[in-house]
Amino acid sequence: MKKGDVIFGILMLITLVFLIISLVPKNYPTHCSDKVFNLNEERIDCGGECKPCYEKYPSLGTNKTIPVASIIIIFIAFLSIIIVYRNINKVESKIHKLVKEAEDLVDKDINQATKVYHEIKKHYSALPKQKQKKVYQKTIKIYQKIAKENVRRTR
Repeated sequence: MKKGDVIFGILMLITLVFLIISLVPKNYPTHCSDKVFNLNEERIDCGGECKPCYEKYPSLGTNKTIPVASIIIIFIAFLSIIIVYRNINKVESKIHKLVKEAEDLVDKDINQATKVYHEIKKHYSALPKQKQKKVYQKTIKIYQKIAKENVRRTR
């Protein structure tokens, strides 16, 4: 397992813990929901032994506060996008290596080239359409060389 994957896994675990903690309901005293500024509250129904008073974010065009859970969910979504992007790049990189290997093998060992070609096909379908277009021409050339060599051998 690569160091980057371990670090990423730890970050995901920490994010999950914070998400769970932020979603656990808190039991506040009854005066914390009476809509009256009383006891040790800093503002109406917040501060002191009540839930914390969050600063408002007027630059976002709203008077509502941003809950911690929303920030964590956005962070998880961002990390998920990074994971998908990394995996797509890994698959594309593997296909390019296999294409080069197959090109080198076509003239030397047709059976091994055929195995590599099937390996390319297996990974090819995992790519998004745009990425498939990039490797399509090279893959077709390999297929054509293999087919031509197989025809030549059967004669």
